[in-house]
Amino acid sequence: MRMRTTTALALLAAVMTLPSGAAQAPVRQVPTFRASADVVTVDVSVRDGSRVVTGLSADQFVVLDNGVPQRVTDVSYGRLPIDVTVALDVSYSVTGRLLDQLRRAVGELMRDLRGDDRLKLILFNMRVSRVVDYTTDVAAVEAAIGTAAAGGGSSVRDALAVALVSASAPERRQLVVVFTDAADSSSTLAPDDLLDLAQRTNA
Repeated sequence: MRMRTTTALALLAAVMTLPSGAAQAPVRQVPTFRASADVVTVDVSVRDGSRVVTGLSADQFVVLDNGVPQRVTDVSYGRLPIDVTVALDVSYSVTGRLLDQLRRAVGELMRDLRGDDRLKLILFNMRVSRVVDYTTDVAAVEAAIGTAAAGGGSSVRDALAVALVSASAPERRQLVVVFTDAADSSSTLAPDDLLDLAQRTNA
């Protein structure tokens, strides 16, 4: 009787153990992706007062990454073309003579650009509209400005945000210019959020 009880317990233990082992699924390997950068380009402008300084060598620069000095391997000089994004206020508060002055200012700015520089035009009031993409065509920009009619509220900060996040080629400098009377009446973006955005862009 004792032998039968022991055997029954052994069989029960075996039956309870086998399904548990059979149910174990193989451990799934989660893929790991790693990225690294061997070379990073840093754009700098060195000036002595208003004079641009050239002729510096790599060992005359100090680059820190989180306080850790990085090795500067090469220094090259050149003038990068510039992409200018102009945001023109066409709200109700910018009418008549003021709007005409802003229109002329945009035209003068574009005529001062060099041959390989480009200009993008954004018009804004309560809405922000990309009117002309990066171009060297002065006539196209002036035509778009000439047809702009003033009206509505003004979203200066929102227009700045759109201009700042507009894509620009990495081999070109990016400049944002806003022509406005600075009377912001309808932006949804807070000043601190705009400042944070500006600090995260290359413009």
